[in-house]
Amino acid sequence: MYSVCMYVSTRFSSQHWHKVTPLKGTIRISCLLRHHKLHFTFQNSTSTAIAVFNFEMDINLLPTELLQEIMSYLCFETLKVASLVCHRWHQVSESFIIRNGQLLITESAANDLNVIRNCVRNYRVIWIARMEEWSKLQTVMAECIQRFPNIRKLYLSGCLQDYLYRFYNAHRNWVEQCESFQVSLDDRFADHMICGPEDFELTLPNLKTLMWSECLYGNGQKAITINAPKLESIYINDSLDASAVVRIPNCDNIKFIRCIFYTKHFDDTFVGNVSNVETLMVDVVYANCDISYLVSMLQLRYLRLRFGSATNALKDVESMHQCHQLKVLSITIQDANSEKGELKLDRVLRNFNNLQTLDLRAIDLKVNSSVQATKLEFLKLRDVTCSSSAVSLHLPSLKVLSVSVNILSKLQFNECSHFEELYLDLESAHLKQSLVHTAIPFILSHKSLKKLVLFRSNYQANRIVDSAKYECKDLGLEHLELYYLDISIDFFRMISYWKSLRRLTIVACSINCRAIPYSIVHLPGVQWITLDCVKPRGPSRKEFPLTFGRDCELQCVSVSSALLYSTQHQLDSHHRRFDPFACDEIDPLH
Repeated sequence: MYSVCMYVSTRFSSQHWHKVTPLKGTIRISCLLRHHKLHFTFQNSTSTAIAVFNFEMDINLLPTELLQEIMSYLCFETLKVASLVCHRWHQVSESFIIRNGQLLITESAANDLNVIRNCVRNYRVIWIARMEEWSKLQTVMAECIQRFPNIRKLYLSGCLQDYLYRFYNAHRNWVEQCESFQVSLDDRFADHMICGPEDFELTLPNLKTLMWSECLYGNGQKAITINAPKLESIYINDSLDASAVVRIPNCDNIKFIRCIFYTKHFDDTFVGNVSNVETLMVDVVYANCDISYLVSMLQLRYLRLRFGSATNALKDVESMHQCHQLKVLSITIQDANSEKGELKLDRVLRNFNNLQTLDLRAIDLKVNSSVQATKLEFLKLRDVTCSSSAVSLHLPSLKVLSVSVNILSKLQFNECSHFEELYLDLESAHLKQSLVHTAIPFILSHKSLKKLVLFRSNYQANRIVDSAKYECKDLGLEHLELYYLDISIDFFRMISYWKSLRRLTIVACSINCRAIPYSIVHLPGVQWITLDCVKPRGPSRKEFPLTFGRDCELQCVSVSSALLYSTQHQLDSHHRRFDPFACDEIDPLH
């Protein structure tokens, strides 16, 4: 009996695989795959959206194509473990390991070239780390080209910009075959500078992905032109000075741009036509930036803008009246001390009539008329101000709303029959006051709401202890999450009367038990509990103040006296890998 985690489609074909939602109960299904009869058992899974299968047969009877499809979803570390199971698994996983694995070559390899010569796998991804001496880099490259003549990706980290010029000229044929090129220019630790040409050019005919980051402090200014007619995705992390400028003249095929500018401008880098860009993420640190180039990007579907300070750039966003393909718009003013930029909400939603997600932070909203957006499903307004006393919103498709309690009191929704989730930032308001005057009336007026998330974004600066008494009123919610709050034990007595409540999450909260020191609240209807860094506050409590039903699924790692603490939440966020070529998910909480 084997238990394997995999993706499955309704037809169980090896060509089409999809995530499936957890199924309740146990279902046995038989199907034929290349004349092998397999019996699958679907088990109920609540923590993930991946079905678990029990095979009542030898897993080696699986067709090779099906085994390859399964391994294509595994991460690199899991692939290495799977390759050690047996010879067949090793053969199947080897191609994925070679494709996704990378060979790291450091300066020590120049002292022992056998490390490269004796490498068993024919890696196609080479990462050359910092090498400050050109002679050592040349020695290592001679062995690399001989051992790995065909490469797909090349990473150069900690490279001097003049070394890049010499490196390309010396190994041009080897470099030009790359589909992905990552360069990290860094002269902070260089003892001496080599004078190369002021301007030079790199021709990469097969390049599709470029990652370019700088940390340069050298004198003078160099222009590095990259001719890559097939370039589709580019990530640029600008330097704090202007000693090097990378220029992309061929932009016709670029679909994805992500860049961070400290001193340079968008037009300095992208000198070609950018009208076909579909995803654009720009972080601008300096003030008074110009984003008029957005008007020509008619194919945009995802736009995220982050400004260091409030500027007049938001007027350019309002002028994008021909960008009808935009699905996601996110605008953030990062400097909390600067004045909030003004944005006319009704005009923006009128221009982007296909917008599905809108995320605005630290912006002063101006509303001159009723706001309509028939396709908007996700609305996040954080740290925003609005001078209007009431804002009328016609959002019939809205499903998720994330706002502060002060803004929620001004919003008037019409025809929101699909409304499901509310994320409410309490800021400096009291929990009971926010619930009684704002949250509860809003929830009772939207019967479709099933999930409520309460949190305090400035928890460390404004820690407000809750010791209030609550009225017991069933709100019809199924899912409640609490983050960064001091909560009265009487609050949990109130939610114990919520008959529909099935899922409860408490993260980084304290439960105030001082008013009723030895009380215990029983939550019989809750089926799934997640506790992460939850601490009761009261006179020498020896037991946790909440109890749950017998069939409840409790997620917490360790229990010590009255303190329940789980580090899984922090570990997940710490080990999450940064993918520069993935669209940032709009987090309704943070």
